Amino acid sequence: IMLYVDTNISTLNEVLNDLDLEQLDISSINVKQLRNKTIHLPVLYGGEYGQDIEEVATYNDLTTEEVVKIHSSNKYLIYMLGFMPGFPFLGGLDPNLHTPRRKEPRTKIEAGSVGIANNQTGLYPKQSPGGWQIIGRTPINVFDINREPMCLYEAGDSIQFYSIDKDTYQQIEQEQTQDDFNIEKWVKFDYEH
Repeated sequence: IMLYVDTNISTLNEVLNDLDLEQLDISSINVKQLRNKTIHLPVLYGGEYGQDIEEVATYNDLTTEEVVKIHSSNKYLIYMLGFMPGFPFLGGLDPNLHTPRRKEPRTKIEAGSVGIANNQTGLYPKQSPGGWQIIGRTPINVFDINREPMCLYEAGDSIQFYSIDKDTYQQIEQEQTQDDFNIEKWVKFDYEH
C-alpha cells in the first residue's frame, strides 16, 4: 500500500492519527503464511537470449563468463513488483555488474528476459518495451493468470538464477506446453523457517 500525503492539507501526524494504527489487530495474521522463499530460476545467458551481456561485460571490464558467474551467484531480494504484473525489482546486484540503462529503449523485450539497470536486476514476466540491459532469459513462465498463484514470487521473497544451456532451455520450453508440466523439476523453492 502506498499512501500519498498532501502536507498542504494535512500534517503527517494528523494522517497517522486518522489511520488509528493502534487498532490494527495483527494477532490474526498467520505467520506461517508469511514465510519468505527463495526461488531458483534457470536462465540462458548471452547470445540471442541476452543480447546486452557483452555491453555489461565491457562496461564493467569483465568477460561474459564473469558476468554470468557473478550474476548467478547472488541471491536477489524482491523489493517490489511493478511496471507490469509480476515484474520484480531485485536488490542485491553485485557492484561489479552495475550498468546504466540503455540509451535507447527497445520496443520489444521477450518474456522471461533478465536485465540490469543501474544497481538492480529484474525479470520481464511478459513481452513489453523496456530499457534494461538484457543479459539472459528464463524459459519459465513466471506469471500466468490461469495459475494459482499467478506469480511464482512476491515482494519479500528472493530470486537466485542458475545458468543453463540452449538445449536445456528448449527442453523446458517444450515441457511447459504439456498439461503435466512439473515446475519443481526446474524451479526450486526454498522456504525460510
